[in-house]
Amino acid sequence: MEQKKNEMEEAKVNQETEISELNREVAEQRDIVSKLRNSCSGQEEKNERLVSEVSQYKDNVDRVMQERSEAQKSLDGEKKKVEDLMLTISDREKTIKETEKELGKLRSERDNVSEKNEVMESRLESLEKEKDVMQKNLVEALKKIHDWEAKFESEGAKLKRALAMLKNTAALVSSKSEGKEEVVANDHKLGKEIQPYVVELDAIQNAFRNKEKMVGDLKQQVESLHKVAEAQKKKSFWTLVSSATTIIAAASVAYVAKGR
Repeated sequence: MEQKKNEMEEAKVNQETEISELNREVAEQRDIVSKLRNSCSGQEEKNERLVSEVSQYKDNVDRVMQERSEAQKSLDGEKKKVEDLMLTISDREKTIKETEKELGKLRSERDNVSEKNEVMESRLESLEKEKDVMQKNLVEALKKIHDWEAKFESEGAKLKRALAMLKNTAALVSSKSEGKEEVVANDHKLGKEIQPYVVELDAIQNAFRNKEKMVGDLKQQVESLHKVAEAQKKKSFWTLVSSATTIIAAASVAYVAKGR
């Protein structure tokens, strides 16, 4: 009995030891659970803090992404502006080159125009000198023309007087009038140049006086002389008078020869 009792007590002691050990383990486990709870509580706070930080990071990332997107848009806009500016610069450079080319042409044309102007000025100066010379020559020519006109008028008047003298001679011969011969001889208006011819005409009048047959021939000579005078008004008066004298003298000689 005692052995059984001892065994029971020993079993009881063992159970109590086991219970004590279990209590100790339970206490340790509780302590661990408490620590774990405390740790979990801290971890939850940490997790909440991390979640908050993550949320902040996310917000920051979103803000940064938005800023990046805006910056990219701004950069794209700036790139577009730069591209447009480069295109504008290229167009300006092209325009400048074309302008420089046109300026080169204009300079060349200006130089050509300057050379032409110099040539034209030289030519103009030469023409001015030629004009002065021509004006001088024109004045001299007009003076000569005026002198010639005056001379021709004077010569024409003398020619008319000579024709009148010849007609008078013919009239004297035709009418057989000796008194009329002095009409020609005394015509002092004919000038000194005519006087030698007047003497010859007097001789002709004496040769043909009272010769009725010669009247017709003399009239024909007068008409021929009149035609010659009309056709050659611009020729020298003295040439005409000399021709007339020669014609009349030849006719006189021919008639005298016939009369003999």
